[in-house]
Amino acid sequence: MVTGGFRTRVAMEAALASGACDLIGIGRPAAVLPHLPKEIILNEDVKDGDASVRLKPLVMPGWVKWAPITSLGAGKQSEYYGEQIQRIARGLRPVDSRA
Repeated sequence: MVTGGFRTRVAMEAALASGACDLIGIGRPAAVLPHLPKEIILNEDVKDGDASVRLKPLVMPGWVKWAPITSLGAGKQSEYYGEQIQRIARGLRPVDSRA
């Protein structure tokens, strides 16, 4: 299994076809676009060049760069995507953060 970084159908298909992996995780894109697999990635009506998703980089608060903990930014990103999943669980739409 490979997770992280895949944003296009073409890249996903190439990784699977090469035998480099058997499964691809798309957690963060699916957290903001829960219908991504069905409506874009697996939808044959969507052209390969359009079967992709780009997410905006999260803007960290200014104080993060002064914190002595270097992994703090990663924690903030995990928190953001966790909040999107919680929104879905409450019946709300996640915030669409496509670039």
